[in-house]
Amino acid sequence: MTPEIAFKLKAADIYHFLKESHEEFEADKLNKKKALICALLAYHLIEWHLWEIDPTRKKVNAALCMDYISNLEIELQTSFKIMLDLGNGFKHDVLNCVKIINESNVHEGPFDKTFDHTFDTSCLVVKIEDTTYKVKFELEKVVAYWDSVFANKE
Repeated sequence: MTPEIAFKLKAADIYHFLKESHEEFEADKLNKKKALICALLAYHLIEWHLWEIDPTRKKVNAALCMDYISNLEIELQTSFKIMLDLGNGFKHDVLNCVKIINESNVHEGPFDKTFDHTFDTSCLVVKIEDTTYKVKFELEKVVAYWDSVFANKE
């Protein structure tokens, strides 16, 4: 990774972008653009983090990122893979790579956003096999993970 072509950003900068973007998404939980930006930042932060752990590394590729994910708790592995699929689906018209998401939708719940998540409110969802995941909760998990990683670095 060459920070020179990305305004000399560091992993902590990307983390702050993620935090800001996540706050914006939390204020507008049906906004697909905000969700996709969070997904891109959340997943690609792995690359920045790995590069800073070992700056002599010439390249951080998808295989290395997947190795990193495979060392996380199973629940977090799924959350990060959801972020990867959402980000790739956003960037590319057709995905020829392995993906776990079967479909993504806006779930239309009968309760408005003044109700909390225990009610059937509208939300962005992804379906993996027979399980539906709320994007809001998957983002919360990866942001909490990054909070723990960067807690002692600032």
